[in-house]
Amino acid sequence: MDQRKAWRRARKILAEHQVEQKLHDPLAPAAVDAHMTLRAFADQYWLLMARRWKPGTARQNRRLLDSHILPVLGRRRMDKLSRADILAWRSGFAHLPAVADRAVPVLSGLFGLAETLRVRPEGSNPARRIRRYRSKPTHETRFLSGEELQRLGEVLAAFDAETPMVCDMIRLLRLTGCRSGEIQSLHWEQVDGSFLHLPDSKSGASTRFLGKPARDILRRYREAAEREGCYAPDAPVFADPASGRPVRITWQLWDRIRNEAGLPDTRLHDLRHSFASHAAMLRVNLPTIQTLLGHKSIENSAIYAHLGEDSVRAASDRVAGLIAGIASLELTGEVA
Repeated sequence: MDQRKAWRRARKILAEHQVEQKLHDPLAPAAVDAHMTLRAFADQYWLLMARRWKPGTARQNRRLLDSHILPVLGRRRMDKLSRADILAWRSGFAHLPAVADRAVPVLSGLFGLAETLRVRPEGSNPARRIRRYRSKPTHETRFLSGEELQRLGEVLAAFDAETPMVCDMIRLLRLTGCRSGEIQSLHWEQVDGSFLHLPDSKSGASTRFLGKPARDILRRYREAAEREGCYAPDAPVFADPASGRPVRITWQLWDRIRNEAGLPDTRLHDLRHSFASHAAMLRVNLPTIQTLLGHKSIENSAIYAHLGEDSVRAASDRVAGLIAGIASLELTGEVA
């Protein structure tokens, strides 16, 4: 049993014990009633679960509950909702497949807690294993070639006079494989020599490694902040001089830069893919790529595996072609 399953099992046993023994927990639901509505139970679900979520996750789940789940299902009794009801609710979001795919896990979690608190029978979760729409992504994963990265570098140099800080942030995305939000929200207390310690990345706390070009950029900003007397551990690395607030890479500016570089279909996130893809082509192994990107599991890094294989295959073709050419010359007597 892995750590996550063990934690869930322990939480379930504890909740059941508290219910059976009528133990008081100030953070537990005030009451469990099989006849309560989904809206009433959602309040208790929120009380128990929201404190365990990251702030962004909590905001998204609250929005899904208030806008898409409770207006349709809120008045229904928890013990009466069936799988057919959930499927009918889901079918109402055929025009919003991404919303449905995010809302179904929230609903499933709510019913899972209802089972734990015996508002519903064990194994009766009607939202469990509901098939997702899994709509086709609007943007295919891509990475920039060496020539495209060079063009982008030349355009960034041209834009330095207009917005040097944003250009350096984009350079860091290219050099570290970080997500744009991780660089835009970076604070000095997270920078430690050759490492970035990110307490709240997409996959939780994460440590990233900095190559020399990335360290040079950050050192330049650190020295400038110290000279100007505005350096503080809790200060943003990339701060607006007037307001002290973090600088953002606006979509409008990035659109100008990418079009000037002849890369109109390139997202900022593609710089992360490019970092990982070039690492794979240099035969960096998957566990190392996983560490570099801060992926939670190696499966997320596996999409780059074929690039390493392609680079080896291409090298093999070049070597074999060279050897075959030499052999051909030997057969014709043109090689001494």
